[in-house]
Amino acid sequence: MTFQTKVTDLLGTNFPIIQGGLAYLAYSELCAAVSNAGGLGQVTAMSLKTPDELRKEIHKVRMLTEKPFGVNFAIGQTGRPYEHMLQVAIDEEVPVISMTGGNPAPILEKLANTSIKKLVLVAAKRQAQKAEQLGADAVMVVGQEGGGHLGR
Repeated sequence: MTFQTKVTDLLGTNFPIIQGGLAYLAYSELCAAVSNAGGLGQVTAMSLKTPDELRKEIHKVRMLTEKPFGVNFAIGQTGRPYEHMLQVAIDEEVPVISMTGGNPAPILEKLANTSIKKLVLVAAKRQAQKAEQLGADAVMVVGQEGGGHLGR
């Protein structure tokens, strides 16, 4: 069973289901399980301490699935730089990068000339419009009651 939507066409998934960032839970095993089930699994980059750890998680995902997956960046939530982790995801040519919790412009600019799909998590109409204007391939809208992210 599959659903054909703009999201499934964009991501190459069977279902328009995108696993959340889930800090300290979204590692290779969960990511691959979601992708194998037909959704888009994600590894959360900022839960990892080093770029090498992220690279290892990406390699593990690729051993566990041939399906599309993503790497999530909770920018602005961790208070630490993310650019070195972003470079790993780009070098590894991950299919999708999602971002939340901060200004997505620097990431979207860095990804502009790549084939990586760009998803931005937003909680407001203005944020969605801005993400689209900046070049996001899709926006994911969450309610302000969502945990651990941008809310009000």
